[in-house]
Amino acid sequence: MVKDMKFVKDTFSEYLGKKDHISSSDIKNVLKSPKYYFWNKYQKVEKEDGRHFAIGSALHELIMEPHLFKSNYIVFPKVDKRTKEGKAAYESFMAEAAGKTIINEEEMEMIVQMAQNASENEILLSFLKIATERLALIQQTKKQA
Repeated sequence: MVKDMKFVKDTFSEYLGKKDHISSSDIKNVLKSPKYYFWNKYQKVEKEDGRHFAIGSALHELIMEPHLFKSNYIVFPKVDKRTKEGKAAYESFMAEAAGKTIINEEEMEMIVQMAQNASENEILLSFLKIATERLALIQQTKKQA
């Protein structure tokens, strides 16, 4: 059974953007109606993600892949764009932020606090330990195949 499993290492945004798998949301949509599922999966026009998606993705990466966090997220400092110095600081920041998800200082504080709370949650930690062990087993089995 384990030999048939395939390990795929996607970034979180790649994972969310895939259409070739069935997610728990897809299952819930099928239960509403097959037509509703199909429309949401293949026809729906994508809207720009809300801040809650950026915060959730940042939290996920800070907990699960902290080594990637700084390369994918950047905190927007408070600057006064009405001043010459503020405009220059803003332009410099935007150049540095190219390709990264921008989060503000308040969001970052919240993300760090949630990650801290998660690191103290024994149930979550035991779940992550089991998941990591299974992932290692899948990777090892794949190498042997």
